[in-house]
Amino acid sequence: MPTVESNALREQVVSKLKEIFPDVIQLFGRFKMLSINKKKIYLRVTTEKSGPKYWFDIKPDLYERKMADFLMYACGSSNRIYVFPVDDFSIMISGASVGGVNQVPNFTIFLDSQKLEPAGRSDRKHDIAQYYNNFAQLLDQVIINDLNRADEMIFNESVSEPGQPESTLEEKLRIQYHYRIERNLQLAEAAKQIHGYTCQVCEFNYEKVYGKIGHKYIEAHHLTPLSELPPNQTIKLSARDDFAVLCANCHSIIHRERKSVLSLQNLREILQTMKSIGSAQQKHRPDAD
Repeated sequence: MPTVESNALREQVVSKLKEIFPDVIQLFGRFKMLSINKKKIYLRVTTEKSGPKYWFDIKPDLYERKMADFLMYACGSSNRIYVFPVDDFSIMISGASVGGVNQVPNFTIFLDSQKLEPAGRSDRKHDIAQYYNNFAQLLDQVIINDLNRADEMIFNESVSEPGQPESTLEEKLRIQYHYRIERNLQLAEAAKQIHGYTCQVCEFNYEKVYGKIGHKYIEAHHLTPLSELPPNQTIKLSARDDFAVLCANCHSIIHRERKSVLSLQNLREILQTMKSIGSAQQKHRPDAD
């Protein structure tokens, strides 16, 4: 039976989801699911716990008949959400005993160890860290609409450089479009979760160098060159295929030449060449022996 606290938590979770997915739709029916990017999301929340443990039950129809694409569970807070693809969840819940008034399978989520345990199967705890606050799987294909009229667009004049000829309207449209994509937090965060937090050119990892302060820090880079972005059109972007992750140095260098954005492979070759030159020079130094 939902409580005042759980209803309030559900509203907080839905509000958070709407910040990430403005087009989220609440569906009505037996399970009162959500729709995000045309995927059906079953959302459950709970504020009841014993220590680090949260209990949930689940109607088998949801995962056996795949009535939902994803099962989402909020543990006491809108900042502690697990997002399970239905196929993965089906494997984890297998063998769970039934309990409660509805006699349906139930399970426990352990926040401290990030484990899921099917009821009655303490021998089958599953690691669920990869599902924690992971919305990337809901963002695989995100539609971005370009602005169709110039008077609806606010152009960032700081893009222009001193001494450069003034950009044409078409160039401004392309530049603005490019910046809208790169600043889109949904895609950027999805790309980082998919590709990780190590630079895909120089392999620099902020956490390994700076410790805790560098945890999960990296920059998302849109792979399509600015000149190839179609103005005034709708385009489908994939966080997996259309983005890379780069350290700040590599990201700056790749955009150094405005009219010719380097590819990742180009920059890797430049980096390797410079390393080879550096090694050769070091080898032939008089004091090298």
